[in-house]
Amino acid sequence: MMKRYLTTMIAMLFSVNLYADNAKHNHDAYRDHDAHVHGIAALTLAQEGQQLEIEFHSPAANIVGFEHKASTEKQKQTVETVKAILEKPRQLFIFNGTRCDIKKTRVDVSALLEHHNDAHDKHAKDEHQESHSEITAHYQFSCLHSAKLTSVSVELLEKFTAIEKLETQWVADSKQGAETLNHNAKIIHLR
Repeated sequence: MMKRYLTTMIAMLFSVNLYADNAKHNHDAYRDHDAHVHGIAALTLAQEGQQLEIEFHSPAANIVGFEHKASTEKQKQTVETVKAILEKPRQLFIFNGTRCDIKKTRVDVSALLEHHNDAHDKHAKDEHQESHSEITAHYQFSCLHSAKLTSVSVELLEKFTAIEKLETQWVADSKQGAETLNHNAKIIHLR
């Protein structure tokens, strides 16, 4: 029941016009959840009781500097390094007011990695080179005294400096909100 509630809340947050303010400045680039603008990433938080889930979505260019399948050893190493960073949420999120322990982490960089058993012809590889790949991460935490969670400091902007804006939305029990984070403002205020 809890997982379904949080999944529904995260989906609902994305369906709400997450990028309404930016759309005016980006020529309607954000018409739906799959919108893709370099320099901008999205983060949603959903909290119910002691459980807190965080979803992060970003164009790959913000994170690794390219969006095509990693083709050189250097690019492949960059993807693996980024994945390792994203798999350490304690270095990405600081919870203020209570302790939250990580329960589950899932990072998806598959859009950047070749599958060894794929039989792509030249045309298929050219299509991949022109794609707009995304990197996503999902985190599940258990917070000791969730009612005391006042804010979350987000260190993603420090780790990935090509992210200029981090559009955030959150829902916590009976409250919800949205904030735009940047290199000067890195805290999501929940209370």
